[in-house]
Amino acid sequence: MVSRCSRLLARLEHWRLRNRVARQPLQSNQQPSSLSNRTAGFTLIELLISALIAGLIISGLLGIVIELVSTNRRELARSETARDMGIAAEFMSNELREAVYVYPGECLWEGSESPGNVKYCPGLFGKGYLKAPKDSLPLIAFWKLDELPESCSDPLCKTYSLAGRTYTLVVYFLSQDKGGTANNPTWEGRARITRGELAQFNANGAKVGQYLNPRAAGVNLQTWPEDTDGNFVGSNVEFGSRSFPVSVLVDYVDDTKDAKDSVECPTGYSKTPSTNSLSAVEGDFSIVRSVYACVLDERFGTQAALRTTNETLNQKVILSVRGNPEGRYGLDRSGCSREKLTGQLGTAAQQSTCRLAAIKTEVLNRGTINKGPQALPETQEDPK
Repeated sequence: MVSRCSRLLARLEHWRLRNRVARQPLQSNQQPSSLSNRTAGFTLIELLISALIAGLIISGLLGIVIELVSTNRRELARSETARDMGIAAEFMSNELREAVYVYPGECLWEGSESPGNVKYCPGLFGKGYLKAPKDSLPLIAFWKLDELPESCSDPLCKTYSLAGRTYTLVVYFLSQDKGGTANNPTWEGRARITRGELAQFNANGAKVGQYLNPRAAGVNLQTWPEDTDGNFVGSNVEFGSRSFPVSVLVDYVDDTKDAKDSVECPTGYSKTPSTNSLSAVEGDFSIVRSVYACVLDERFGTQAALRTTNETLNQKVILSVRGNPEGRYGLDRSGCSREKLTGQLGTAAQQSTCRLAAIKTEVLNRGTINKGPQALPETQEDPK
């Protein structure tokens, strides 16, 4: 019994000593024992401050990443649009090189002079002989020679079996019609360049009823579809209809307005489309010069001058095409909207992102109509 009490008192004394050691502060040269080790950590305020600093750093990094991605997408949209404009300009240039006759701007809309005058042309769209598709501006029109369709079965095909080619009228338009519905348009860009043609035979080899040969009796390329006396001898043609559909050459073409019609062509060249046509056609094309051409005007003062020059001179065409990447993936539509760009007319900001630099090219057509072979200088006789 006495031994048991002694053991109990010893245990009690040991517990007292352990509590006393735990309450005493550690000296600088003392090492904490396992019995006196306490758990260390951060307070709630420290945790909140750390979370705030980490959030600021992460948000800043995210902003940089988002800006880099947006810049990359914006530059990709611009480069793709510029590439498409280059391809379209090259395609149009290749066709213009094969042109037999390119119409000056006034010959597409208001016409020039009166019948019988060597400079007379009727105005193809202004008089309603040709009708443009919905919300479309005629840009440039020309005649070229096309090969006969392989399946040409019309009896008239035999007339051209030797030459193997017939005249085709090609017209390019600037179209604001997006197609489809308002909520689901077919095209996403500001505008498009479309192409229509009037050929003598369709793809199946059948004769086109509205076609009038520009070399028919009393008719020439300049006065078509009238004869030289000003009589309408052709048929009306509606581009964009089922009989004369148009195809889209390129989308994402610019159609925003300039501060003024500042396009100036070199001396002797005619601007197309003409200034009058910009405000006269269906659609809002006033002071829109995103696509235009300067055509060397070969209408001279006398028949003798015209005949002499036609023997040696081919038409030259300066073509300009400008794109607008609005609508492409990754580009802010609001920054490229026509409304915003119109408010920036004449300022440097208008050219910053959306209105790309124009792509220009100069073309010399290779038409041989009315051209006579010229003697080489070394084969010409010495006048002495």
